[in-house]
Amino acid sequence: MAKSWDEIIGETLESARQAGEFDRHPRKGKPLDLESEHPLADPSLAMAHSLLKESGFSLPWIEEGQEIERQRQAAHKVLARALFKLQEEEATGRPYQTIKRGREAALESFRQQVTALNKLIAAYNLRVPAAGFQKIPLVADEEIRRVQQQLV
Repeated sequence: MAKSWDEIIGETLESARQAGEFDRHPRKGKPLDLESEHPLADPSLAMAHSLLKESGFSLPWIEEGQEIERQRQAAHKVLARALFKLQEEEATGRPYQTIKRGREAALESFRQQVTALNKLIAAYNLRVPAAGFQKIPLVADEEIRRVQQQLV
């Protein structure tokens, strides 16, 4: 069976460690400089990025991505509350048809939210500077399964 990337990378790093490659690194024992500019960042935008960071802001596309994630989490919470409430009502003996209609309404509302989020994700993916930053569109049924698993 072929090795996974994780196994290959792990073996390569372990081999380098055993050979003492990390012992000869010029920055060995020194803290990482996390405040310096990103080496791949556009130097012409360095001042703008610095001003944004110092003012407590980030790049617009980063904030958009964070907002998408906040909306996804909020939609999960609303669905979880609705499903939990329906479970409680079912336990108290509410009629099956009432529970079924409530569940269908909650799921339909969630699916509409996923559709709206996917539109935001599509717009976001057009704005990000590289494909590696893009978000994968949500699949409603997978998101519903995640919420249901949290309820169990």
